[in-house]
Amino acid sequence: MRIVLYFFLVVVLLSCQKDQKSNPLESFKLEDGFQMELVASEPLIADPVDIEIDEWGRMFVVEMHGYPLDISGSGLIKRLEDTDGDGLPDKSTVFADSLILPTGIMRWKEGFLVTDPPHVYYLEDVDDDGKADVRDIVLTGFARSNPQHNVNSPTYGLDNWIYLSHEGAVRTQQFGDLLGDEGSEVHMPSAGSDEKLPKNANGLGVRFRPDSGQLEMLSARCQFGQAFDDWGHHFQTNNASHLYHKVIAAPYMLRNPDLLIPTSQSYIPKDGRGFDIFPITSNPDHQLLTDIGVMTSACGILSYSGALFPEKYHHNIFTAEPVHNLIHVDRIEEHDATFHSVSVLENREFLASTDSWFRPVNHYIGPDGSIFVLDYYRKIIEHPEWLSDEVIQSGDLYAGMDMGRIYRIAPSGSDAMSFLDNLTLGDARIPELVSYLANPNIWWRTHAQRILMDRPASEIADALKEFILSTDSSVGKLHAIWLLESKDQMEEEILLKMLEEEEAGLRENAIKIAENHLPSSDKLFDKLLDMVSDQHPKVRFQLLLTLGDHTDSRSSRVRNQLLFRDIEDPWVQYAALSAVDLDAMELFRQARSKLGNQQTEGTEAFFKKLSLLMTSGGSAQEVNLFLSDLLRSSSDTWFVPLLLEGITDGIRRDDDLILSGENLRLLASNFSATADASLRSASLDLLQASSFFEQPSTEILKEAIAISQQPGVERLLLVDAVRIIGWSGSESHFEILRNLFTGHDDPDIRSKILRAMHDISSVMAANFIISQWSALVLQERRTGVQIFLDNEENRMILLTAIAENEIQPSILTWGQTVSLLNSSDASVRSLARMHLRGNELNADTVWLTFQESLQKPGDIHSGQEVFKKHCGICHQKSGKLGVSFGPDLAAVQNRNKASLLLDILQPNKSIADGYELWSLSLTSGTDLSGIIAQQSPATLTIRDATGKETTVDRADIEELKASQWSAMPENLHAQISQEEMADLLAFLKGA
Repeated sequence: MRIVLYFFLVVVLLSCQKDQKSNPLESFKLEDGFQMELVASEPLIADPVDIEIDEWGRMFVVEMHGYPLDISGSGLIKRLEDTDGDGLPDKSTVFADSLILPTGIMRWKEGFLVTDPPHVYYLEDVDDDGKADVRDIVLTGFARSNPQHNVNSPTYGLDNWIYLSHEGAVRTQQFGDLLGDEGSEVHMPSAGSDEKLPKNANGLGVRFRPDSGQLEMLSARCQFGQAFDDWGHHFQTNNASHLYHKVIAAPYMLRNPDLLIPTSQSYIPKDGRGFDIFPITSNPDHQLLTDIGVMTSACGILSYSGALFPEKYHHNIFTAEPVHNLIHVDRIEEHDATFHSVSVLENREFLASTDSWFRPVNHYIGPDGSIFVLDYYRKIIEHPEWLSDEVIQSGDLYAGMDMGRIYRIAPSGSDAMSFLDNLTLGDARIPELVSYLANPNIWWRTHAQRILMDRPASEIADALKEFILSTDSSVGKLHAIWLLESKDQMEEEILLKMLEEEEAGLRENAIKIAENHLPSSDKLFDKLLDMVSDQHPKVRFQLLLTLGDHTDSRSSRVRNQLLFRDIEDPWVQYAALSAVDLDAMELFRQARSKLGNQQTEGTEAFFKKLSLLMTSGGSAQEVNLFLSDLLRSSSDTWFVPLLLEGITDGIRRDDDLILSGENLRLLASNFSATADASLRSASLDLLQASSFFEQPSTEILKEAIAISQQPGVERLLLVDAVRIIGWSGSESHFEILRNLFTGHDDPDIRSKILRAMHDISSVMAANFIISQWSALVLQERRTGVQIFLDNEENRMILLTAIAENEIQPSILTWGQTVSLLNSSDASVRSLARMHLRGNELNADTVWLTFQESLQKPGDIHSGQEVFKKHCGICHQKSGKLGVSFGPDLAAVQNRNKASLLLDILQPNKSIADGYELWSLSLTSGTDLSGIIAQQSPATLTIRDATGKETTVDRADIEELKASQWSAMPENLHAQISQEEMADLLAFLKGA
């Protein structure tokens, strides 16, 4: 009886499971006013990641069966066909096989471009047998690492370039033999072109034109998926950071080598990171690094321009969120040179499923204006790099690899799908193709433009010109002018007319196109100058970028007008300062006149950027003349300290720049009790950067010593005096600082004194710190640790003190521990590995030990104090309470306690993407370490454990090396109790 009952229950359960899988539409909650239908599923397709519908209505699907670890060549391209005339596919044919981890497809010529790292292939069926006979490598050199981050999503751009979404190789801890390829020089092997990009394109996006052999890096990176709106604005995504706008193109960022722009991307969600999303999944099975209830796996973004949805959805961006089994939609709002995004729906999502296997990964606008949703349909979507050992060994990594779905979403009452294998755009003659450029659906416009691009210029130019002058469609004119430009058929009168169009996006693009024609057209140049008062901020921004290539006085005058009008926009500042052959001195003179009475956040940032640029690009004579005029005439002006800060930064980048004796004297004269504190401090910083204090005893040093020994000295003046004594480098003054240290109880001043001791003698300072260690408060100890880590000799002093139990290793952050474990000095490295890792508990023992904390309720307020003490060193929560180094932990509040505890106790088990520790050695001899916060074609920005960001020129990097360890400490278990862990967990999960 029991056996029969058991068998009955198994059958019932399997039947229920089968019913759920065979009726997938029942699991969905779709926004009111829309309908959804299943277009294709297994066995027709499985593991779909991208589709393309060509001009004949043929549907091609990319299947990535190898995710996550199979590189045997199981990837396919399939064609789906409708053989019974009902509008839906009922037959699939393998068009191409033996692909490794294919990620995208785009119609090109008579075939398709397919991304399958390290290659971009051109596949074509020549003999019409349904299978690709041609498989040419068009582009190669990309890394094959974690498939979520590999090159993907080939997209045909308005400008007739092909854009590839791409970011740097993700370093693997566990699967280097399979996914450890870091790429090579990116190039087109068969194009006869000498164009080559750096290894893996420096982890940035790429655009190329196969016909001409042109190849360029973009100014930003992007994960899986990218989107363009009607006017060519480029939107990008990256997991938890679900929407970026690429504001400045690479050529503008590279044209002024003296200006280091840290990033071209603006993160646009108005609510910032960690905003709530609303899954409805039944029994979700979230993995190790899943941040529950917030964006964590954003991909496949789509800017809707299909003309079928209600008008309020036009230009909205749809984002796939496979971990949470939903699709999110944002409204895009204008915001100066960039945008803001705002969730369209409140407390719900556009589409969500109760089925935890629903994995939307991509979207596609069809010929009918509907959105096709690609459902990867897997039990596990996270990569095993970030899964627990239990899950990896469960056998579920590939559960669902024989399954997959494509859905179609359209407004309620829309016609059934009827285009499959039933379009004739490929047969259209030129007049008809040109007319399709005005179609409100982007699918028709893009395919028509691509087909026209393959026709001879002589056959299409007249039709395009006539169309531009006769159509009322702004988007039609836009596609047509880019075709004329790419075919070398643009005429001056057409561009002049486009610059007067009412649609701002058309004017913006016309300005871009005009760049190539300005040298030969005075009319165009005059017209651009007349647009200085354009009412749209993006038109003004593009005008500013375009005029930056011109050095005449009229261009300079208009650029400055544009800058001063929009000075609060940081992107406008970068655009203005990026100009070639910029006369920074003249710009300063005008800025002083126009902005001198406007002390705002924007003007403060601008004056500092400008002075840094003036120092980097100016001669010693020019810089000294500027500084002399500044100190003599404007020393009481609010922006002078900011200008001095910029000059200081510039001199630290170029230590060959020598200040004149007169300027040194003027700067030194600002060291007085009556001087403005910020001016005094900035003057001293500049003197120090100029090696002023390395000369024998000076009057300023004597004055500093005298001030330091006076009772009741104003705090900031005392700090400046202490700094001067330290900069003297004279060991004879060490005793003065020692006495000063023991005579004060302010931790901030005592920390400054320790730094001054270090400036005199790092070894003497290190030994003094050890002698005082038991009496030092936390702030002073952290300053001491920084001093210990300054050089190898001090590191040995520190490690010896740890070995002799004079200092406990718990004072070290994990990042500092890692730097010792990875030291290039063999003695330091050996001692560190002996005393910093030898006494750790077994990871499983630690895990079991802290199980008790999972059962305790914990106190949120006490947990906040634990957070500030132990986590705030590197993390913030909702942008507060700590240092922005690691991820903001507001995103983890919906995680279960066990997952959080595992991450805390075993951080090296999985390092979150983007938070790997890196060490940089610069050609100047400077070493930096931290996470890579930003990247651009010319720069890397490193954020250290204090949150400080340093932007460096890529050309100045001698070595860039990743650490094998997480920046999070492995020894936190030795620093907090069970009760404190329970409190911390309560705080992390609290609102």
